Amino acid sequence: MEEASSCDTGCNGGLMNSALEYTLKAGGLQREEDYPYTGKDGKCKFDKTKIAASVFNFSVISIDEEQIAANLVKNGPLAVGINAAYMHI
Repeated sequence: MEEASSCDTGCNGGLMNSALEYTLKAGGLQREEDYPYTGKDGKCKFDKTKIAASVFNFSVISIDEEQIAANLVKNGPLAVGINAAYMHI
């Protein structure tokens, strides 16, 4: 997701919420072919004429499994983020 990285907060704390907020504000995201990943800090080169996917709404829900299941049934797909800082293997 070079676009979200270059046009939002980059790797300096970029989180799922930030990427979704950027996508809402920008009106959508370009295809990977139109905005390929470089792995380097770059200047935003967003081209609104090449939007391929949009986000119309998103919400953050609690970690309660029943609420997660109800939200999934009501709204469809979900994205999950895990803070692995406290996971010791």
